[in-house]
Parts: sequence; C-alpha cells; structure tokens
Amino acid sequence: MKKFTSIKGFNRVVYLPRLGKIRLGVLAVSEKTGKSYPREEDYFICPPEVQAIYGEKSKRIDIMFPSDNPEVIMPYCYKLYGDNNRLKCKGNGEEAVYYDFQERKWKEKTCPCELLDKGCSIRGHLMVILPRVSLGGVYQIDTGSGANINRVLDAIRYWKMTVGRVKGLLLTLERIPEKIANPDGKMIIHYLFKFGCDLSAQTLNMAIEDTKRIMAIDYQVESPKEDGELSDTPIVYVDEENGENKINNIETESEILEEESEILEEELEILEETEQNDTDGLTKFQKFLIAMDEIKKELKQKFGDEAGEKIYYKELKTRGFEHANQIKIRDEQVAVYT
Repeated sequence: MKKFTSIKGFNRVVYLPRLGKIRLGVLAVSEKTGKSYPREEDYFICPPEVQAIYGEKSKRIDIMFPSDNPEVIMPYCYKLYGDNNRLKCKGNGEEAVYYDFQERKWKEKTCPCELLDKGCSIRGHLMVILPRVSLGGVYQIDTGSGANINRVLDAIRYWKMTVGRVKGLLLTLERIPEKIANPDGKMIIHYLFKFGCDLSAQTLNMAIEDTKRIMAIDYQVESPKEDGELSDTPIVYVDEENGENKINNIETESEILEEESEILEEELEILEETEQNDTDGLTKFQKFLIAMDEIKKELKQKFGDEAGEKIYYKELKTRGFEHANQIKIRDEQVAVYT
C-alpha cells in the first residue's frame, strides 16, 4: 500500500507565533482607596524567561525585527477601548471600524471623530524577536507614545538605507529618560525607545552581503493581541501619602469635582468667618484672596502640586476668571465657593 505524507499543491508558510508581552509600565493600586491606574516605569517589564537572561529590571535588550515591512513590525492606529480593555473602535485618520453592541457586528465610520483625545488615542504594537531568549517567535511591546512609534519607524528607515534590510538584523533597544511636552504644554519625563547596534563595520558588511538570503526566507508573524485583559499584568501597591501620582487615583472627572466640592465647602466657612471680623486691618477683598490661596494650598496638598493647581484654575475658568484677583464683586466672590 502506498503511503501518503503530503498533499500536492498544499503550501505552508513558516509561522512565527507570539510568545508573550513586554510592558512599559505596571498597574498601580492605591493601598488607601483600592483604585488603580497605569504607571510608567523606566525599565522593561518582562516575562520570566526574558528576566532569566536580562534580569528583573532591564533597561536594554537585544532584538531583531521579524520582517522588513513596517506594518508587520509596528502596526499602529487610533484605538478606543471599553471595559475589560475590550477594543471598541479603531481607525487610520480617514476611516474606522467600530463595534455595534446592539447588532453585535463591526461597522464602518469616518475617522477621526469627536472621541479623539477623549478616550480614543494612538496605539502601536512593536513586534520583535529576542535572539538571546528564543528564535521561535516574537514578543509584543505596546506603546501609546507617538514619539516611540516615530522612533521605531525612523530606525526601520535608517537601517534599510544602511544595510538594505532590517529583517534579521541584530539591534539593541533601550529605554532612556527624555522630557517631552504633554498636551497641556508641560514638560514631563518619559522613558522613550532608543535603537542601537553593537555590530562592527566588518560584521555589518557581512550582513549586507547576506541580505538576499535573509530576504528570501518567507514566514508570517502572528498579529499582535489588541484587546482583552491579561492575567499576568504586573500590579504594585502604592501609598497615597507619599504624594506619588495622586491625581491618577481619581478615576473620573466627576470624582475630582466631588472631592473639590468638599474642599470648597470647608473653605466657605473660612470666608464667612473673615467677613465677620474686620478688626485685623485687612479688607474683605484681601481676606477673600487669602481664603482663595488656602483653597489652592489644600488642593495641592490633596492632589499634588500640578494636579491641584489644574483643578483650582479650572474652577475659576468655569466662572469666567483667570485669577482670583479678577473677582471684584462680593456676590461673585461668595459664589465661587458655592
């Protein structure tokens, strides 16, 4: 009897599976309130097999790009997530697809829409091989930083011009501290990508000569995981009294305003007391400014300097003022507290 061990015309491409995820931050949980928020770290948070090679808090890893196609190496677009990190919508700046929960299917719409920067933001997934860990798959590194995405795309362009390819080229990836402007214009330190190469000129010349052979190797890369909670998300517990990331412990703007309202009610009592006492030589307007300064101090103490000032001036703006000394009418001064 004949043995059949293959099918004529059946073509199969080598498949590189996704081996795991490398994170850029952790989920911080307040010991006081139990509320959680994402917190950026200055090192790579790696799975155990990667830590076995690079240590627990490595800031530098060896990588290879699994493809020459930027859309495979770093797919990115606008994304909107819902509960349990479920993807609700994604788009490219012209068109998008969103999930209709009533009809339970994906539909098309224009992009961007009114939700941009209101939950919807840029999201990229860097796919890399870690040659010192395994050549049998890729690791996924998610980033919401436009600066990081640009650095990946710049590295791809540079090494293509230098060597003729990026696929299979041994590179290094580091996280370095840099100040970049947040949407409000304030400079904040973030830990961004930096690509490098430790190969000598002789080795790079050999890589150039080997380009044709490397590019002839055909394999597919497993697509990045876009949504769904992962059970291995690292969690750290933080003490709010240390003043770290205090504003992030408030989950929604309504909760911020609720906290702020409680503080304003307390300061109203201070204002009422100053109105009844004119024996200290201060005018009512001076006392009002003192009371407003106390509000600002209280907010900064409760939420941190930057967040406290933001809440303070936001409240003034909602009432049509930039600064407290612009509020001259007594009724308007009292109204600030109510």
